[in-house]
Amino acid sequence: MAIAARDKAASLTDDTLGRFIYKTKACSFIALFMIYRGYRGIFVILPAVFREVYKNMESSIDRPFAIQDDGLNNDKSVDTDKIPFITSITVSILSLVITISYVISGAMKVLTRFIRTVLMTSSVGKSFEAAADEVMINEGRIMNITKVSGLKGDSYVR
Repeated sequence: MAIAARDKAASLTDDTLGRFIYKTKACSFIALFMIYRGYRGIFVILPAVFREVYKNMESSIDRPFAIQDDGLNNDKSVDTDKIPFITSITVSILSLVITISYVISGAMKVLTRFIRTVLMTSSVGKSFEAAADEVMINEGRIMNITKVSGLKGDSYVR
């Protein structure tokens, strides 16, 4: 719909109001697409990424923050497969930091691509399209980095 509106705006050479309306329509559709992808990223992809990062970090830890047994606790029925509470908090915080770094770097790439395209082409419509492309690329990168499985949707990466 956005591309059709953009093409219609390009075909209207004499009608500036009509061209403005169709360009606004195209930019609005692209902005709605980016909002939808942001919503999907926040509520679907980021929780899956956090779980995957947490699982990977948890499996790679060799209990570096485990409290040494000083011989006072003679209870041998303690579950040795369970991660200590302090370690799980540390893993959660580190997983959150990694996930947030993915989000911030992706947002900066989208913003940089938008500004760079505006400066090069002076076209807001093409800049929205370039930013939408970058959103898709970032989503694909995040899904490929963490190998998130079970998520439906397109993940194209250039």
